[in-house]
Amino acid sequence: MSPHDGAPVTTVLAYPDYPDNPWQRVVYSAFSAAGGRVLPLERIGELAAAAAAVRRDGGRCVLHLNWTAPISQASPSIADSARAVDEAVTAIRAFLADGGRLVWSVHNVLPHELHHFAPEVILCRALAEAAHAIVIMNPATPTLMAPLCALDPARTVTIDHPRYLGEFDDTVTRAEARERLGLDPDDVATLFFGLIRPYKGVESVVDAFDRFDDPRRRLLVAGATGPGYSPDEVDRMLHPRPWLTRHRDRVPDDEVQLWFAASDLVVLPYRRGLNMSVLLLAATFGTPSIVRGIPGTEYLADERWIARVDDDDARFAASL
Repeated sequence: MSPHDGAPVTTVLAYPDYPDNPWQRVVYSAFSAAGGRVLPLERIGELAAAAAAVRRDGGRCVLHLNWTAPISQASPSIADSARAVDEAVTAIRAFLADGGRLVWSVHNVLPHELHHFAPEVILCRALAEAAHAIVIMNPATPTLMAPLCALDPARTVTIDHPRYLGEFDDTVTRAEARERLGLDPDDVATLFFGLIRPYKGVESVVDAFDRFDDPRRRLLVAGATGPGYSPDEVDRMLHPRPWLTRHRDRVPDDEVQLWFAASDLVVLPYRRGLNMSVLLLAATFGTPSIVRGIPGTEYLADERWIARVDDDDARFAASL
């Protein structure tokens, strides 16, 4: 709602907030451009005070809750996790009782690094019951979530995962990118891009390349060590090989284009997943991709730029 038409400005209270996350950047910049306001919350415990401040200014509040792991999985014990979930649900219900609105975007069926299952289920069921709108980006989400909680079809809205056109520079040529990354013109380059986490299965790609006997094959791995691995574990897995080019840290926004422009193929060997942001990033740069045929990727089968292969290490390696 535009502030120029006399209506109250809607403020989105965003939790959790990841400033480096391009999905949030795209979504929230579009909302801001439409006349809304986005106020990130560092903790869900800030909800009441933030909402009260917005209401004092005559505005309306919507809590946009994204990933649930910071609530349910950040505690060291299941008892602490259960307490954190209870406090969060209580805060959200009080916010709604004061006239707030809740939008829940479902990014994962379960957190990628799951430590406390029962509190996560309790949280998801509370959100599914209380949300005014449930946003999904994968049409299989209700089916995959069904064993944990029911998503009311009347309140569930499907919105395509955003592309990233215009979010990253796209000016470098393939030849320039390859020269900067040390690739020869006839190398066949496969890219794994993003945080290195156990569920993403990068070790299956590394194992496949260890068995290849073709000096033209190159594997590019660009991304920092994520949750679930220690730096030493990743260093051992990605120890130097002639065919491996590795960038150990988060790739700066202005260098993302180098990795995709230089690549022939983006590989997503994920062993589970719901919304694969890297897949849309590859589409933005026009780079074809290969994904495992895990549950929830069926809707990708008709995309001509994606190869969806069996969820089997040997067959996946052969498909490369």
